[in-house]
Amino acid sequence: ICSQDATQQRAHAQQHAISYPLLIDNGTLSGPFAEVQALPTSFVIDRRGTIRKVFIGYQRGAVEAAVASLMSERL
Repeated sequence: ICSQDATQQRAHAQQHAISYPLLIDNGTLSGPFAEVQALPTSFVIDRRGTIRKVFIGYQRGAVEAAVASLMSERL
């Protein structure tokens, strides 16, 4: 989740070769995402829909490493 509009988010994802899905907020988020206090905030969600990691602020490579770790887990 970040303060950029969808076009800027897509451009950033393309520029940095981000291949995992991104959530683009249209201002209607609820639940665990509604109380985000800092931008950017990244949530890593597993195959079952459980939030497994939350990263507050930009942390180079951290999200990618967390996603790679989850992808290697057995179902």
